[in-house]
Amino acid sequence: MRVVFGAVGAFAILVLGALQVTAAVALRAQAAPASLAYHAPSAVIDALDSLDPHIYEPEELRRVLGAAALARGDIARAARFAQSLHAGPDRSALEGAIAQRRGDDSGAIADYLAAGDLVRLEALIDATAARGDDARALQLQAVTIAALEKSGAQNDTIAEAYYRQGLLLQASAYKTGVASPAGHAFEVRSQAAYARASSLAPLEARYLIALGNQDLNVGQLADAVLVFTRLQEHDPTSLEALTGLADWGIRAHDLGSAKRYLDAAERLAPQSPDVARLRARLHP
Repeated sequence: MRVVFGAVGAFAILVLGALQVTAAVALRAQAAPASLAYHAPSAVIDALDSLDPHIYEPEELRRVLGAAALARGDIARAARFAQSLHAGPDRSALEGAIAQRRGDDSGAIADYLAAGDLVRLEALIDATAARGDDARALQLQAVTIAALEKSGAQNDTIAEAYYRQGLLLQASAYKTGVASPAGHAFEVRSQAAYARASSLAPLEARYLIALGNQDLNVGQLADAVLVFTRLQEHDPTSLEALTGLADWGIRAHDLGSAKRYLDAAERLAPQSPDVARLRARLHP
């Protein structure tokens, strides 16, 4: 009995050892330059890459190996590892990264949403905007919002998506030229996105500040004063609320109110560039 157990144990150790070496070679891109895995012969590497991903256990190892394959540009191998994973966030996240590498942004968004990976999702949209494809970035953001609303995501998650949409629209307005009809249209759409974000998360200061400023930009002064007043009531020390109210006063030709709010803002932040800019407008 002892001999049988010893033989079985030895075999198990050999199997585990072989798998450990196999995994190390498969992860050669992360291996140290002095390691054997890093210098594995190409024939060995080719043989390992032809193995069924299911031999690698636990499943977490398959996820790591799939990500490693994608990192070295082997999309087909990465896809095989993804297919070997059980349905769930890990598989969806890997499939999203594969779709993104293939240039399938819409597919990547669907997968990232399924994985709950909003960080990668936002990074994908930001990268699209950064390369100058504003229209595509806005389209992807709209797809994201629709999917979040359909999935019943929490209000704060949807609000952040609308806020990010507002930022993209505002950037498009600046690029187009805010004085142009197209630029003004972007500003109005941006204002609507910020308003939606604020309605979903009424106490989030970032949304209120963005909404108030955009109300000013599109000439809706009555709405702007309400927004900045609400912000000040929520946070009496908000510099943005005071400068927003001062800006409103200047635009509404209520110079007494503008000076009062600006003086309060200057007491809070004497070196603020916004305070200096508004002071110059108040006393040109």
